[in-house]
Amino acid sequence: MRAFVVDAREGDAGIRAAVDQAGAGDHIVLIADEASERRAEILGVRTGAVFGPAALRRVWPLPASAASRSLRACLDSFDELVFSSAQLLDAATRACAGRRSLPLRRVIGVGPAERVGVANVSRASVRESLCCGDEVLIALACDPGDACSASDFVRVCQILAIVGHRVTALVPREAPDLARAKEIVRSTGIGVRLLTTNVPVWSLVPGLDAAVIDVAESPLATASAAAGQRWMMRCCATLGVHAVIASSLVDDVSQFACVNVSLAESRLPVHIARSLDAALRGGTRGATSHAEPSGDARTQAVIA
Repeated sequence: MRAFVVDAREGDAGIRAAVDQAGAGDHIVLIADEASERRAEILGVRTGAVFGPAALRRVWPLPASAASRSLRACLDSFDELVFSSAQLLDAATRACAGRRSLPLRRVIGVGPAERVGVANVSRASVRESLCCGDEVLIALACDPGDACSASDFVRVCQILAIVGHRVTALVPREAPDLARAKEIVRSTGIGVRLLTTNVPVWSLVPGLDAAVIDVAESPLATASAAAGQRWMMRCCATLGVHAVIASSLVDDVSQFACVNVSLAESRLPVHIARSLDAALRGGTRGATSHAEPSGDARTQAVIA
């Protein structure tokens, strides 16, 4: 039997890959806290093998915890293991190992699949659901959704508004600093329409004009997971939506040389905005008729 071992806290990329690849006889072993377990269920994970983050904790030379031993017994029951990331494999090996390490010969894969399953929706339907007219719709498309600051992203959109773009900013509701981002929009008077959504951003990519994969005002801020970055860039590239990311976060620049990906000078909002401005002025966008915001329970409009 084969098992896909996924840390749901790392974002949607590994979850989606496991759901897409798992066959009839395969299983999914999930590492998740309460919030990420609910998200995995929404994305299609059906499994009884769910372990909390405590299963990956180990303080040497103390013996493995009951949670870690339970995870080890579960993994030992499968002939082949596919881990969602190298970090998860390392953590599981450290936490579960007793006198012997995890049987690495049974690990047949690490990391999410390269193929991208895109949302089966149209540009028009996405924009209609967001009550978005012919303005520029830009999303904070980090994976997981809480990897980047909403206020840093709003700064990007406000810079674009200052140089002449009509911008609607779409932010995952789990993004940190969301209250601060809303206050920035209200208090500055810079015309940016801010939408928050609990719908996975990758499912809305067909309706976007551009996506910001990662942004950070502070140079000390932790970047979003590399697997999630690559997955979101491929989603955007597959659908022809422009994506922007700092060049320092891309290992192999050449793999994105011929697709709609701009490499910014850094993760700073001003550099991300500069790359976005150049892309938006150099490309063409679709347009739909304007509509006023509705009371969609999933999406909340905050008008400055």
